[in-house]
Amino acid sequence: MPLLSAEGLWKSFGDLHAVHDVGISIDEKQLVALVGSNGAGKTTLVNLITGLLQPDAGTIHFQGQEVTSLPVYGRIKAGIARSFQIVNLFDLLTTLDNVRLAIFSREGKIGRGASLVELDRGARDQALGVLEEFGLTPKWDVPAGQLAQGTQAARRGGRVRAPAEVDPPR
Repeated sequence: MPLLSAEGLWKSFGDLHAVHDVGISIDEKQLVALVGSNGAGKTTLVNLITGLLQPDAGTIHFQGQEVTSLPVYGRIKAGIARSFQIVNLFDLLTTLDNVRLAIFSREGKIGRGASLVELDRGARDQALGVLEEFGLTPKWDVPAGQLAQGTQAARRGGRVRAPAEVDPPR
């Protein structure tokens, strides 16, 4: 069973058919790239998968469950997330602390003060696991602003991958 699959996805904006009968199947731990020219529908497809847009037709499954009608927060809770091309790093914090802060925030602890991040052993252990998954362990103590752009992109992936406990908007 694939980790993520989509079948017969369609999305149009007026007369523009941005995504036309797209199907994908991605297995766990499989690394894939979505490549195409400007206007080919790459961003639209990602937006359909992550719930920022609803498809006109087709289905999306994640871990064997249909998620097509779930809102963004429901997909994040299921484990689907994305990063955007805008680099939002805390440049003076280390790579580890950037990921740890994302974990801390997603657990709803950020309102109690960032100084608690240092005291939370669980968030540190989770962050180290995420850094290892993205090959960033050797850079755990490097200030994020000193990372090369490609490494910053991997770190953004780590922030997205950080385990999420997300509640719906109120």
